[in-house]
Amino acid sequence: MTSFAVPDAIEPVVGWRYWRVDKKAGLLHSLSGARGFLWQPNTRFKARCPAIKHTGIDVRYRFISGMRIEMHDAPGERCRCGIYAARDLTHLRRQILTGLAIDVVGEVSLWGKLIPGSKGYRAQYAYPRRLFVIQRTADWDQSKAAEALSVYGVPVETISYRQVGYNPLATIGDLLRRMRSPREASPTR
Repeated sequence: MTSFAVPDAIEPVVGWRYWRVDKKAGLLHSLSGARGFLWQPNTRFKARCPAIKHTGIDVRYRFISGMRIEMHDAPGERCRCGIYAARDLTHLRRQILTGLAIDVVGEVSLWGKLIPGSKGYRAQYAYPRRLFVIQRTADWDQSKAAEALSVYGVPVETISYRQVGYNPLATIGDLLRRMRSPREASPTR
C-alpha cells in the first residue's frame, strides 16, 4: 500500500512583507532573514536555513552559537529560519525597520510547511501575490519600478509611504496595552 501525506491547506496563506528593489536587476530583494536573496520571477522562493551551512562543516560554530542544529528543511520547529510574513498590513506597519530602504510592500502567498506566530508566519515557500511600489515624495516617478516589477505577473500598484510605513503610534499603543494587562489581571487591595 502506498502512503501519502495530506496537506493542511489547499490554498496558500496570505501574509504581508516589505522588499527592496534591486537597482541592477530590477527584482525584489529581501530586507532581512534571507539577506542577499533576489526573488526570481515565476519561481517560488524557497526558505533556507542559514545555520545549516555552518553546523555541518564547522564545529566552531556550535561552540560560538551554543546551539546544535540538526539538518532540517526550513522552517525548523527549533530554529528561527523560514520566510517571514506579517498576518496583515497592520502587524507589518508595527515592525520597526528604520534606516532600511523599503521600496515595495505587498501580499505574499505562503505554502508548504507553515509555522504560525503571534504576528505572522514562517513559511517554506512564498511568491508575491500583489505588490505596491511605495511613493515617498509627490514628485518621485515610480513608474520605472512598477514596470520592472511587472515581470512577476501579479498586480503592481503605487501607494504612499504614509499608508504602509512604520506606524509608531500603533507600536506605542501596543506596548501600553501589554504593560497594563498584568496590572489589570492582578488583584488590588
